[in-house]
Amino acid sequence: MTTSIQHSSSSSPSLPQFHEPSHYHAFINLFRHLVTQYETHACIYYQGNRSTSFHCLTFGQVDHISTNLACHWASFLPANGGGHNNHTPVGFLADHSVDYFICFLAILKLRMPFLALSPRNSNVAIAHLLEKSRARFLLSSKKYDLKATEACDLVNKEQCNDGNTLIISHQLFSPLDLEELLEDPLHRDASSIVNARFTKEDEDMPVLYTHSSGTTSFPKLVAHTNQRFMLMTQTFAHDFQNMQQQPKFILGASDVCLNTFPMFHIAGIEQTLSAMVHGSACVFLSQPLAQSTDLVLAMKQCPVTYAALPPLMLDDLAVYLKNTANYELFQRLKYITQVSLINSVAGCCMADDAYVYDRFAGAPLRPNVGDFLVAHDIRLQSVVGCTEIGISLWNDFNEPRAFWNACRPSDLIAEYCSWEPFDELLEVYHLVIKAGCPKMSPCIANRVNGDFATNDLFMEDPPGSGYWCHLGRIDDTLVMENGEKTNPTPMEQVIRVSPVVKHCIVIGQNRPCTGALVELKDDVVLSHKDIKGQVHAAVAAANKDAPDHSHILPHMVYILAVHEHLPLDAKGNVVRKETMKQFKNVIENMYDEFMQGTTSALNVSKNSDTIILSNDQQLESFLCNEVASVLGKEPSLITTNKSRSLFDLGLNSLLVIHLRNIITKALKLSIPNNFIYENPSIQALVHALRRRRKDDQSFTTTMEQHYKETQTLLESYLERAKRDFQKCIAVHQQHHGHVVLLTGATGSLGSFMLCDLIQSSRVTKIYCSVRTTTKAEAINRIRQSFYDRMLDVSSLDHVKVEALPTDFNATYFGWGKETYSRLRQEVTMVQACGWLVDFNQTITHFDKECIQGLYKLLKFAHHPINPMYVHTISSISATAAAPRHRFMPEVFPPQDPHVALPIGYAQSKYIVEHLFDYLTREKHFPCIVERVGQLCGDTIHGSWSKNEQYPLMIMGGGDKLHRMPDLKDTMINWLPVDYASAAIVDIMLKTSSVSFIPEDLVGRVFHIVNPNRVSWSHVLKAMHGCGMDFQVVDPKEWITTLQNHQTNPAYRLLSFYQSFLPQGENDARHTQIWETKHTARLTKMLAKAPVLDTNLMSKYYQFWKSHP
Repeated sequence: MTTSIQHSSSSSPSLPQFHEPSHYHAFINLFRHLVTQYETHACIYYQGNRSTSFHCLTFGQVDHISTNLACHWASFLPANGGGHNNHTPVGFLADHSVDYFICFLAILKLRMPFLALSPRNSNVAIAHLLEKSRARFLLSSKKYDLKATEACDLVNKEQCNDGNTLIISHQLFSPLDLEELLEDPLHRDASSIVNARFTKEDEDMPVLYTHSSGTTSFPKLVAHTNQRFMLMTQTFAHDFQNMQQQPKFILGASDVCLNTFPMFHIAGIEQTLSAMVHGSACVFLSQPLAQSTDLVLAMKQCPVTYAALPPLMLDDLAVYLKNTANYELFQRLKYITQVSLINSVAGCCMADDAYVYDRFAGAPLRPNVGDFLVAHDIRLQSVVGCTEIGISLWNDFNEPRAFWNACRPSDLIAEYCSWEPFDELLEVYHLVIKAGCPKMSPCIANRVNGDFATNDLFMEDPPGSGYWCHLGRIDDTLVMENGEKTNPTPMEQVIRVSPVVKHCIVIGQNRPCTGALVELKDDVVLSHKDIKGQVHAAVAAANKDAPDHSHILPHMVYILAVHEHLPLDAKGNVVRKETMKQFKNVIENMYDEFMQGTTSALNVSKNSDTIILSNDQQLESFLCNEVASVLGKEPSLITTNKSRSLFDLGLNSLLVIHLRNIITKALKLSIPNNFIYENPSIQALVHALRRRRKDDQSFTTTMEQHYKETQTLLESYLERAKRDFQKCIAVHQQHHGHVVLLTGATGSLGSFMLCDLIQSSRVTKIYCSVRTTTKAEAINRIRQSFYDRMLDVSSLDHVKVEALPTDFNATYFGWGKETYSRLRQEVTMVQACGWLVDFNQTITHFDKECIQGLYKLLKFAHHPINPMYVHTISSISATAAAPRHRFMPEVFPPQDPHVALPIGYAQSKYIVEHLFDYLTREKHFPCIVERVGQLCGDTIHGSWSKNEQYPLMIMGGGDKLHRMPDLKDTMINWLPVDYASAAIVDIMLKTSSVSFIPEDLVGRVFHIVNPNRVSWSHVLKAMHGCGMDFQVVDPKEWITTLQNHQTNPAYRLLSFYQSFLPQGENDARHTQIWETKHTARLTKMLAKAPVLDTNLMSKYYQFWKSHP
């Protein structure tokens, strides 16, 4: 069979045709149409066997060969042959080649879905994909015969164990002799075997199965229907319709694509077929791992106009160009395409009279490589996509070359892209594809409302432009011990720019701080000192644009030895899970030294102890210099602010540990973990250290000073309240519906209360006050909170919910005078649920962060006639140190701060309770306190933050230390958060009803605790019941063990456990019972609450394990 090959004119192509899927019903039918349209046009350029020269196949020839192959295979793939459409997929295991593509077409012509399997998968992973797809056949090349056989055996063995019959068989296929196949006539039964009749029903039938890389677990199987696959392959054809102003970038039948992405990867399939729908041809190299020299050979023999290259190949190309200066060869191309999946970014090279389209997939392209190519007239066009949807965003060449890595949503999905704030401070957003997107199959939705959360993070660049840069994945995000989040990807990119760095990884999951492992380039010949200097300079550059809590300290950088290497996946990415396993001992030692202050990086003079203690001036000078070094500030700034809180100057929880280690080593003095929190200024530190060294400061004296501070602060607020609030008069009026102002809606209890308020018919509007600067950020933070707790996110679309960005320190709370005044008239009820939860901070800090804002909110809610009902969430810690009465009544205690636990959090609640009591009793202002006990996760999904004291104890003790403290007589009254929320909302609505007697509020609080108590041994039994293996030990022994495991997640609350767990026979803690008689009369929800049993504990345990 001979055919003259037609090459289209190289003039600017006309706009490509967009093929409406409903006209063809199936992708293979669309391909048949392309064959008719471009029959004699070049379709494929390929290298012959054992040859470096290239041959060409037209669209007609490719169609002819693949049809004959389909007819041949129909004899042993009978399930769908002849058009019997039962859609059983055929697995395919082989290297990327021209044979692969022709086999792909042949299987589709038999109307059998194609299951693309990566040879890089393990046998177990391949078996998993075969099972998930329900494939009955696996075709493989001889090279992967053993892998395919073993995978099939695994599937069949599993099926036999389940009592099923053999369901999958394996067959080899031989390499195709294309020149010989061209001479074969069309199979005589082709018209009957290859059924070309398609209907609308075929549009929703699967045509292709692909899968994720599976670097952290089994690969994820993704099904693509005919309709969606036709849209995926036409993303550019569709968007080109709006690019008349950029005709030189439009693809057409004169173009040839050099695609180096394998056909078993969605990027390879999409790039190949995206070219062919324009009538373009594709070049297939014979080498699976091509080098720059292979690209040059192909470009010299084939009329390549654009290419598809991965980042590692672009790295190699940049080196090749630097060495050869052979820029012209690539500049004359229409495109160099470097592909990456959302993990997908792409680029395009352009000269003034031609352009090179370049996309990149997998790992992101190094910024310095992209900048180098741009500087040499290579325009990089970013393309972002994912296995589930294909190309989602791309750069349409309208932006300047400097923004080569910025892209905008494709016109096909633009209206379905939702940008949810992930980190407001850094302006990082999470891309969510909304339900109804035409390229998205319903089966990939991962939210209850049908949306698809991509888990990919972006930053708009430039701001307001509509163009976005891909930063990394949420599951790459490191959640640190204190709950702060670090996105390692941008930091790793900056570090890799260093000329001495080959690979690196930033670590810090469940750790107090970040760290980095750095692998050097093979040709580095510098001294150790110079290498260390360059690496630390790169780390400092990465710190520059990272949030403070993410900064990598110099002694938290490990430079790998020459014989050590970071594990990489097939795309060249560092495999995080394998790295953590391979370098476990290195990482543990690095963190142990940091936590214990033994690292050599603590450069403290050997004689500093003597010098520092000679007088207060030298001690002060030492502290100023060390604090300046830790904060990265000028010493003069610290010296001139000696009375100011160091936290105001930039100190954070990470740097507290670092500073404490320096002080401990310098003074050879053991100081508690919360020492700097208790003494947060230079003056306070000097005073406390001097007195501590002289042993003239006792714990009791310190506590008494704190109690005095608390009482003085309370008295100041009561004095202010006498002046600021008039007595109120309540003129009863029937509300047609309450308007509620809710703070703390992004927290656990607040989220559940918002959910309950939305569902209440007695509430017509809820304003959610959120500490953000824009409404979009506010509502998206609430949405994320709902999503994290598995609540119904779609309910937030209700018209009764409105988010208010709020700053309680700003005039009119930042709402503006008009809104402030309107809401004062509109709102009928306030629920002040938001509060800082930090057991280290002092009462002074809580006053600044919480109490002052609440006082302003009270002034907002006050009216002389019919004031708003104001509720606040207090804590049983406000009365937990009261005299040892077994039963704690539902009343306010005497004005004595000793009744509250000696921590800033509890003392702040004590102040608020007495302020509310005063306003209700003396000013007749209905200020109502819900005193909440220990809340646990909800009863449906088990959503419970693992960063709270008891989850940390349970996971850190039962799951990590394999030891739990014996709290003996302790009774547990933990209340599931959904029941707590329901009870509080019930109280809010009933206390505001006309039937409620206001006088009943005077002197009363409502106890939100579980009246159905169980013993601590019952909790331990529930932990055993859900699979935890641990010993029960004395609390003192448990604390001692925890002290020796400073990387344990519970360690960060060590000082809290030391203060509040009984240690020794003479330290027995009494068990208080908070009465609920009064509260239970008003709401029935408390009596209905379940106790913590194995079933509930299992839900919490699974939630913690699935949310690392």
